[in-house]
Amino acid sequence: MLADKIRSKRRDRGITIAQLAGETGFSSGYISSVERGLVNPSLSALLKITSALEIDPGFLFEGYNPSNHQDPIVRKDERLTLVYPGSNIHYELLTRGLRTRKVEFLRVTIPVGKGSGPRPLVHDGEEYGLVLKGRMELQLGDEVHLLEEGDSIAFPSTIPHGVTNVGDIDVEAIWAMTPPNL
Repeated sequence: MLADKIRSKRRDRGITIAQLAGETGFSSGYISSVERGLVNPSLSALLKITSALEIDPGFLFEGYNPSNHQDPIVRKDERLTLVYPGSNIHYELLTRGLRTRKVEFLRVTIPVGKGSGPRPLVHDGEEYGLVLKGRMELQLGDEVHLLEEGDSIAFPSTIPHGVTNVGDIDVEAIWAMTPPNL
């Protein structure tokens, strides 16, 4: 679905894969692989692609509706959702206005045995998390932290990090990032 949305928007803008590659700094092969669903782009790569396509990153979320961006209340059935390719992590955006806020506020669901992937994430800012249900490991630099229901954490996002559900039920967590990363 993500691949189809990116390809569709690129075609709607009338630009070639090579032109999109040039605007993002990625190779044409990488863009082609993303559009065919063969590569799972990082969140930062998705932001570069949406920026080059001049579309709101929210477009990548299910339920995207640009007409309601000014409403300060997000009803549970109106949340934008994204299942990040390759990780099966399900993100629900708890605020409106991607890129117009100073903090990104998410509900995160991580299926049993799944996680953010083999490569650690690194980006500017800070992250804050609260585990509502389940057990997860958070790799933070050279340290591994076990977080269980009710545990919370705060850390600089510049430290390589990643998460894995190590329990026997889906992890549900509330996460905040500054600056917004999606």
